[in-house]
Amino acid sequence: MPPEHDIPPMSIPIGHTTTTEYMLHMNKMKVLFGEFPPDLFIRAESNRQIPYQLSFVPGTITESQLPALDELGSYPLVEAYFRHVHVEMPILDKPQFLEIYHHHVRAGLKVDCDSALCLAILALGSAALEQVDPTKSRSPQWVPGADYISPALQILMNEYLLSFCPTITLPQSLILVSKYFGFLLRPLQSWKLIHMASTSIQYLNSRYVCPLLSVGTMLISYLPPKEVRLHQITLGSSPALFYCPGQHSTPSG
Repeated sequence: MPPEHDIPPMSIPIGHTTTTEYMLHMNKMKVLFGEFPPDLFIRAESNRQIPYQLSFVPGTITESQLPALDELGSYPLVEAYFRHVHVEMPILDKPQFLEIYHHHVRAGLKVDCDSALCLAILALGSAALEQVDPTKSRSPQWVPGADYISPALQILMNEYLLSFCPTITLPQSLILVSKYFGFLLRPLQSWKLIHMASTSIQYLNSRYVCPLLSVGTMLISYLPPKEVRLHQITLGSSPALFYCPGQHSTPSG
């Protein structure tokens, strides 16, 4: 990776506030606008309507509902992802991803995390290309790459909730879909997916999973602290960046 794209560890201090939030808490602003509700941001974002294609509600999805990957039409989106998005968040090894992508171009998409990863990349490539067009990106109903992001969400929600044997592509895909919601300026959904990715990574590391035997077997994952860092872990021969809890050592691949 070129030196200019090196990303140092990032810590978000507990109690961090934005400049706007700090300003609205100032006494002079309170005189003008009244008391600033601490949950104003959450309430405002929670009330925003979300397009049906971006639903988090898990549902049944079959291979027949997945789009067919035409390399002529989809590969430019892959290139757009690595040109515009990957440089900001380099969590994938390009040669390894292209092996997965070309396999699914030949064999078709499946209802699994590898396919969800491909779909997330194509949706992000679409978003990166379309965001330069203000007539599209300013619309509250803007859903670039809807044919890709909708099945990706359905696969990931089911895998996250129902799978007890996740692979590393689950948190990778969740992080990428979080980035997609960032393009859409939807921070609550983006945060939710990052949290899901964090707990998925911890699930992969058996040190943070406690089996409890009662009527059946329940798996309880360690919940991360508020502090979040960007850690580097090695998967095979390729490094990848993931959001992990900042007060613990980096999981080993």
